[in-house]
Amino acid sequence: MNKIWKQRLFAIFVGVMMILSVAGFATMRFLPEQKNIKISNVVNKVLDPEEKISILREGRTLIEFIYPDNCTWCPEKANIYNDFVNSDEFKDYAVLETAEVVGINDTIDRMISIYEIVDLSNVTTKDDLQKIFCSKATQKPEVCLLYEI
Repeated sequence: MNKIWKQRLFAIFVGVMMILSVAGFATMRFLPEQKNIKISNVVNKVLDPEEKISILREGRTLIEFIYPDNCTWCPEKANIYNDFVNSDEFKDYAVLETAEVVGINDTIDRMISIYEIVDLSNVTTKDDLQKIFCSKATQKPEVCLLYEI
């Protein structure tokens, strides 16, 4: 292929890319906007995927604690999580999804941030949870700076 043909093909390629980018930009206007759903700090039900995505999109961290109805120690652990997410330091940074579900055998005990999911089954105190939260959360409150020093 000679030099002129290469230049023409490259010019056509650039022209097509420009036209497609303008068309793509124009169609973005007609796509539905993603809505953030306002969710309180403590939710006493199993969240649907849209609600979970909305929490993560806001930069908050989701703590999931779903447990069977016959669990004897679970309400105590749910209270630790509840106190944590309602504390002044963490109320804007974390959401607790907790529910007692009939018919399940295992607990779901984890923290979900944008980048990872962390198992919380070994957490026994608010301090344990705070250490994990401060190391893994996407957005962190000022109190987490103490753990980084």
